[in-house]
Amino acid sequence: MKNLLYFVRNFGNENFNDRPFDEVDALLLCQLAYLNFEKIVKEDKEIYLYSIIKNENFQILCDNTVCENKNLKLLKLLSHCNRYRYVKINYIRNQLCYENIEQFFAITFIFDDFIFVAFRGTDVTILGWKENFNMSYLKEIPSQRDSVIYINKIYDIYKKKMYIGGHSKGGNLALYSAMYSKNLINNNIIKVFNFDGPGFSNNIFGNEEYLQIENKLVTLTTQEAIIAVLMYHTDSFNFVNAKGFSIFKHDAFNWTLTKDGRFKYIKRNTPQSRWFDRAIRHFYEDTTDLDRKKFVDILFTIIEVSPNTTVFDFKRHPIRFIKGVRLRFKLLTKDEKKFFKSILKKLRRSFYHILKLKIKRKI
Repeated sequence: MKNLLYFVRNFGNENFNDRPFDEVDALLLCQLAYLNFEKIVKEDKEIYLYSIIKNENFQILCDNTVCENKNLKLLKLLSHCNRYRYVKINYIRNQLCYENIEQFFAITFIFDDFIFVAFRGTDVTILGWKENFNMSYLKEIPSQRDSVIYINKIYDIYKKKMYIGGHSKGGNLALYSAMYSKNLINNNIIKVFNFDGPGFSNNIFGNEEYLQIENKLVTLTTQEAIIAVLMYHTDSFNFVNAKGFSIFKHDAFNWTLTKDGRFKYIKRNTPQSRWFDRAIRHFYEDTTDLDRKKFVDILFTIIEVSPNTTVFDFKRHPIRFIKGVRLRFKLLTKDEKKFFKSILKKLRRSFYHILKLKIKRKI
């Protein structure tokens, strides 16, 4: 399969003069943002990327990350390529705050002529998943606020042209940080890469802040777009052919490339993706911010969010997890149970409603 690994294997020794920086490079750097750089590098220490990517650090960098085995393969290939040999990294910020419900990570890649700021998407912590759900009713989540602070600081330090990017929630943060950064920074942004990032709780796409950076925004998703069509989102998608089933196409390693190492684009997303988009929008408009907040709070009471809980805990002990969910659901009040079920019913009704329209109008 021609993917990020293929790109590094076949084009990893081409310099940026012969092969200019493009969206595949951007996705690769956004994937690196999932790695545990904070376990090796001091936050404010500028250091060559190649000095970190070596055998003794591979496992530390990849432990308990999204796509751990693929990340290991990627690092092994990168350790032998020259394309990124003189790229430096700096200003690693890793924030996990249980009190504020925040999972935030950012890293800056320093090139000769520009910098690339990458925001991490959702990691394996349940805390990160709850922050995602909080996006459904909050106008600004803590990670969005901190993404703006981070971008402003990085520009003040380097004063260089910059790319900003992120995969999944990181794509949302990339767009948000660009929109609400200082005006001077906006003028120095080359492009903003939003790789399959979710939308926003309110429709910001007519706002002045969005319109100022709209022509610099590159929004990429897959033919089975699910994450990218959540909530209010831009309709200016570039669709990339991806392998895997449904949500697994979200995995950056499943995005396919052409023989010459470019994304394999397709014209539009699938009917199922368009159905999902309309159903979620219908559900969103059928509920209030307060409804969604209450639902999310109950949901994560049932799941039980704690500072150290990760998705791997559920995978390792699925039966224990299911028993815990059932027990905590029983402990809810009668009104909480009734409300929780009513929201699930609204969600189901939205999907049925859009399905009927689809059959009737052939949308």
